[in-house]
Amino acid sequence: MKHALLGYTIKREIQITTSAITGRRLSISFSGDGAWTTRTEMRLPTIHDAQLYPIDEVRVLRGYADHEAGHHRYTPFDVIDALQERTLGFKLDDTEAAKKLDRKTHIRSTTAFNIWNAAEDWRIERNDMRDLPGTRKNLDATRNHVLRRERDIFDANISRMDD
Repeated sequence: MKHALLGYTIKREIQITTSAITGRRLSISFSGDGAWTTRTEMRLPTIHDAQLYPIDEVRVLRGYADHEAGHHRYTPFDVIDALQERTLGFKLDDTEAAKKLDRKTHIRSTTAFNIWNAAEDWRIERNDMRDLPGTRKNLDATRNHVLRRERDIFDANISRMDD
């Protein structure tokens, strides 16, 4: 591999960059193949310390981190909490309260949150690229990666239906 980085190096870079971008030290873990964040914690895809990652994969991993860090720069977590408390009587991350919801209310609240989150994702990425121009290549790489992965899953499901 001509241009590649060790997983350990990528993790350290992400931790340092994320702290600089957000202005805080978050608990960052690397597990699974997706990403999410809360006020204090960030989960990013698995990165193996001893594995070499080609630069195109590094950009995808950086893009996940840039996106989640963007939530910490621009997402009004207090407004989300207030809306959830007002409409549901609790926050969606209160898993015990969420378990008590009837199925219909749970589906509606989760769907409403997912729609809002899609719009918020677009807004924070636009702001990231405006305020931190270097994030554009990373975010584009991650978006293309996710779209390819989703297309492949869709195509596989259609193929199984045709069989």
